[in-house]
Amino acid sequence: MPDKVMKNDALLGEEGKKLFEDMIKYVDKYESKTGGMRPDLSYTATK
Repeated sequence: MPDKVMKNDALLGEEGKKLFEDMIKYVDKYESKTGGMRPDLSYTATK
């Protein structure tokens, strides 16, 4: 398991795991997508 996934799981703890299990009962389809940021499309707010 990747390090990021392990860190997120540790951060969410048992409560997060239980919430995810409860949510997945009501989901028909689950997809995971990965990607990256495109600096040319980014937005930086000015004050």
